[in-house]
Amino acid sequence: MDSGHKRCHCIRRAPLQLALLRDKMQDAYGRIQALTLAVIVRWGSQYSMIKSLLRNKQALMTYGMDKQANIVAPVLNSIISRDFWGGVGRDGANFRPYT
Repeated sequence: MDSGHKRCHCIRRAPLQLALLRDKMQDAYGRIQALTLAVIVRWGSQYSMIKSLLRNKQALMTYGMDKQANIVAPVLNSIISRDFWGGVGRDGANFRPYT
């Protein structure tokens, strides 16, 4: 989950990277979707971040493969990593919003 937070944070803080990702979202889903960040002490926000990553997986993978994005290696490696997405999927299956 920590690596998911780092990846979302890196993309959200870089306007050019976020713009390129939004283009990929538009191509993949026909609309721009939110990329949610988690507040570490808030259970519900962590759940929302995981769901956001899973909901945007296709756009993130396409964005990761775009040479124009010029993504730094650690971020790129995790975006296209099966281990990263497997971990996000496991976290998504184990997390439920606190009610």
